[in-house]
Amino acid sequence: MASGFVGRGVCMMSNSWRDKQHPNLINFIATFLAANSYRLNFLSVSPDFIFNNGGTSVAFIFETNWDTEKEAAVFSRVNTLKRQFKHLYVVVVVSTGEQIESFNQSYFKYGMELGCPTFVPVCDPEMGFEKIVKIAHARGVCKQQDIITTMRNEVLSDPSRYMSVLFVQLNYFLASHYSGPKLFSAWMHFYEC
Repeated sequence: MASGFVGRGVCMMSNSWRDKQHPNLINFIATFLAANSYRLNFLSVSPDFIFNNGGTSVAFIFETNWDTEKEAAVFSRVNTLKRQFKHLYVVVVVSTGEQIESFNQSYFKYGMELGCPTFVPVCDPEMGFEKIVKIAHARGVCKQQDIITTMRNEVLSDPSRYMSVLFVQLNYFLASHYSGPKLFSAWMHFYEC
């Protein structure tokens, strides 16, 4: 995973988040960050993680085990932090069908707006943290190379490109979370229409 993936940034992990996690996950995170040239600091911060990479800060909420009894607290926290951080992502581990269904229902129950902030459902905590690092790194590269301005100009000239990207992301999510080929092929058919 580390090959070709140069970070050279700083990751700030919340002390309170760290204290609630299994030591094996914390060891995985520390090792993964070191392998990707990130420095790890432990601080009292509101989000679970803040990455500074390429001159931009990206905040993350990382729910390592979706719990329906805590859904109200999670979405309340999301609403609070999305007002404080321009770049906020919520990574949620949903490893069972029941958790996926519960998360999907909660997302709409609490009136989340698509992409504000971006939610990233994953199968396990290690995959979740790898996604966090990739997102932080991509945000840093985008800022350094001014890719966002270029993309905005392209979307304004051809809005159908935005929809193409959105459907590709939906297809990827479905393929990675639902192993049923019928569901994925249905989305592919929808995407082609």
